[in-house]
Amino acid sequence: RLNWNHGISLASTNHFEAAEEALLLVEDGLYQREVCYTCWLVRCFIMNAKTEKAWDLYLDMEEPKDSFLLLQVIANDSYTCGNFLFAARAFGILGSVDPQPEYWEGK
Repeated sequence: RLNWNHGISLASTNHFEAAEEALLLVEDGLYQREVCYTCWLVRCFIMNAKTEKAWDLYLDMEEPKDSFLLLQVIANDSYTCGNFLFAARAFGILGSVDPQPEYWEGK
């Protein structure tokens, strides 16, 4: 629990390298399956220029509702970091599931 709290705190204060390290030390499967944990880990991967790892986490998601949320994080954070390939990929999937104009514009 300490690594989970520490990692989330670091990530929320934009200390993404240290946050990634702390979050990867979380061993409890219950915490690892929480969408909050996964979203923060994905954000850390993207901010640390490891977007492919973030994408792999999305591909491993089993819950459709959670994978949609994860795609939103990937799309927006990848766009913010200038990783437009993954942003376009994520926005494209989001747009095919939910035809919102924002997803089309992001793509």
